[in-house]
Amino acid sequence: MKILVIGNGFDLDHKLPTSYKNFLDFCIFILNKQINSNEELETKLTDKQLEFYNKLCSEKILNSFVELILNNNLVTYLIEKSTGVDWIDFESEIKNIVDIFSSFESEYQTQKVNRYSLEQNHIFYKMCNQLSLNFFHRTSINGITVDENCLTLIHNNLNKFLEKLTKALELYISEFINKEKPNTFSPDIIEFNPNRVISFNYSDTFERLYPATSNAKNVDYIHGKADNIIGSDTDSNIVLGITSDQTVKSNYVTFEKYYQRITKRTGAKYKEWLKNDNDRIDIMFFGHSLDSADTDILLDLIEHKKSFVKILYHNNTSYKTIIENLNRVLGKEKLINYVYGNQPKIEFKKQQ
Repeated sequence: MKILVIGNGFDLDHKLPTSYKNFLDFCIFILNKQINSNEELETKLTDKQLEFYNKLCSEKILNSFVELILNNNLVTYLIEKSTGVDWIDFESEIKNIVDIFSSFESEYQTQKVNRYSLEQNHIFYKMCNQLSLNFFHRTSINGITVDENCLTLIHNNLNKFLEKLTKALELYISEFINKEKPNTFSPDIIEFNPNRVISFNYSDTFERLYPATSNAKNVDYIHGKADNIIGSDTDSNIVLGITSDQTVKSNYVTFEKYYQRITKRTGAKYKEWLKNDNDRIDIMFFGHSLDSADTDILLDLIEHKKSFVKILYHNNTSYKTIIENLNRVLGKEKLINYVYGNQPKIEFKKQQ
C-alpha cells in the first residue's frame, strides 16, 4: 500500500492562495469594500483572489461571507495579529486563547465562590479585552468580578465566533480554491503513484489534478472537505481547532480537533487501511510540516510496524522545521533511531 499524506504546502506548491494569511488578506479586502465601497483600496490580494472577487463572487455568496466575518471579534483579533507579518498560524493563536480561558476556568473553580475578584492586569482579563468579550461585573472603577454566568457568556460567544470563522474559511475554499485549476504537477507524486491519500486540506485539489490515482473511497479528508451549502446556520463541514496538552476538564472541548472530527464525522478511513493491510506500507508526506497539533494521527502512521516513511521538504528552512516538529512528536531517541537505525524508518528528500 502506498499512502500519500498532504498538508497545506501541497496547495501552496500548486500556486493556490490557501494560507491563513491569504484568507485574512481576503477578509480585510472584503471588510474594507463594505466600509469604503467608493474608494480605491490598496490590496495584498493575489491576482487569482482579485479575479475571484471580480468574477466568481456572487452577491449571495458575498453577503454570506460578510455576515460571517463582520463583527466577528475572533476574525478582528486574528487580523490584528497578522498585521505586518507574512505568516500566521490560526491554530497556535486559538490555542493560546483557549489555554488562557480554560486555565482561568480551573482557577475560578478552585476558589469555590459565587463571584471571583479579578485584577485588571490578569492575563484572562487582558485577553477578554482583546477579543471584546467584556462580560464582567464592575464593582468600582478598578473593581471587577467574574461569576459562572460571565464564563458561560464568554465561552458561548467565542465558540460562535469560531463557528463563523470556520464557515467563512469553508466558503473561501469551496467557492474559490475548488474552482481554480492549477497547471502545475508534482513529479514526486506521479512517481510515487499512491493508491491512498490522507488529506489535511479542505480543498479537493488532489482529486482534480491527479484523477488517475484517486477516487472518493481512497481519499481520506482528516479535517473535512469544503462543501459550501449556504443556509441559515453556520454549521460547517470542516475542522478548525486545536490539540490541547491540558488534561483539565474544560468547557472548551468544542475547540479540540478530536471533538470536531467526531461531531462532524470527518476522516477516519486511514485507521481501516492500517488495520487491514498485512504488507509493507509506504507513506510519503508532501507539504505537511508534521506539526505536533496532529500528533495522534502522525503517531498512527509513523509508528505502524509495517510503515516506511518518506518526508518531502520544500527547502532547508522547512527541513529544519520538520525535524523540530518530529522531535516534539516522537522524542529525541525515537527520532534518531527511526532516521539512523539499522533499518531506517524515516527518510528525508527535497521535493522536485
